[in-house]
Amino acid sequence: MERAELQAWVAGIKIGGRPASQTVKAKAGQALAGALQIALERGQLNSNPARQLRYGRATRRAARFLDVGELSALATSSSWPSMVWMLGTGGYRASEALALTVGDVDPSRGRVRVQRSKNGEGRDVPVLPSVLAMLDLDRPRGQWLLEHPRGDAGSRDRRALRNNVIVPAAKKAGLGSVTTHDLRHTAASLAIAAGADVKMVQAMLGHASATLTMDTYGHLFEGGLDGVAAKMESMIRTGNVPTHR
Repeated sequence: MERAELQAWVAGIKIGGRPASQTVKAKAGQALAGALQIALERGQLNSNPARQLRYGRATRRAARFLDVGELSALATSSSWPSMVWMLGTGGYRASEALALTVGDVDPSRGRVRVQRSKNGEGRDVPVLPSVLAMLDLDRPRGQWLLEHPRGDAGSRDRRALRNNVIVPAAKKAGLGSVTTHDLRHTAASLAIAAGADVKMVQAMLGHASATLTMDTYGHLFEGGLDGVAAKMESMIRTGNVPTHR
């Protein structure tokens, strides 16, 4: 077994008749390398030809930010409007939104508690009054907060949410390609447009650091600099400058 043969095998991996992504190819190659390494350590091979396979560079899809009209059109075209609005205004990861229960909502504070995020920590996310009104909270606390109206969206499966809900709705609304993660980006952009600062957005999204927030959304904050200058000028002209003690 030669390295060139394995490299050709990796390059030819397909899923559903289409070339696999760089991530899938890398996982397959790494699994093979691990198996061959075991054989090598047992003396069944003289070398591990899979140790230096190349998988190409991963290509990241550019973040997409929907405006309010596009988000509304997506929700209206969707079979699960409440889910679209929650994702598009709360910035949850799909797995987080699917895991929410009725008991995670505090309507008096207008907050939803994400019990466990990607970094393992919980966080509170503000929920818009209009979105809160879409939620049926008169149910046992342990029930899922967001349930598909037809009960056939693939239960708690995030891929089914994307493929059976978001993708068809985007096509119907004429929005092209939209993913569940685009709705997370959308929520961040809307929060920034509403005046949220970096730390607020970091807290809302559950980013491990403000650096990650700035790396992803820093260009959106730049548009607010003119507004900051105008507010500062107004304070100076009116003498209404806050004192920090």
